[in-house]
Amino acid sequence: MALSRDEMLRGAIEYAAETGLTNFSLRGCAAAIGTSHRMLGYHFGTKNELIDAVVDAVSQRERAVIDAFVADKSVTEMTSEDIDAAFAGLLADEEQLRMVGLLGEATHRLGKCADTTPTYEALVQLWSPHLTALLGLGDLPDERREARVRLAVAVQVGLSMDYVGTRDAQAYISASREWVRLNLGK
Repeated sequence: MALSRDEMLRGAIEYAAETGLTNFSLRGCAAAIGTSHRMLGYHFGTKNELIDAVVDAVSQRERAVIDAFVADKSVTEMTSEDIDAAFAGLLADEEQLRMVGLLGEATHRLGKCADTTPTYEALVQLWSPHLTALLGLGDLPDERREARVRLAVAVQVGLSMDYVGTRDAQAYISASREWVRLNLGK
């Protein structure tokens, strides 16, 4: 039975998480998920368009994780113990860490583009409402809120790159936890 577009995308995400974006190939992905490279091309276009779809899907998943985290408890009301518990859960979630690595690779790939400004600006705008909620920035004046969101995106990009380079989950989680604590004054 032929795979649906969604099934192919889920398979491509798994393949990308296993092989990395540098070693990503349409033929390798097709073989790994049980379809042909022609079917991937039909549904997604080029290899780069498929990688873009993978990154978009993973980014959407990560934003949903943040939204669920914020919906569970107002982050501004969290104690240091709450923050520790949340990040301990993240450290135990191997799938989540694989997605962080994949997003870090995507960021590295973005940095090799000739003009990253439009893409990076879109990234900041995409994450703005989620980071505003996570960091409790809603009451800040627009200019300060935008600056804090940009800072948060830049720090997270750096932390993701650190994780890609080291694969040290403990160091990544510790630094992320400290970043949240600094933002919340805890």
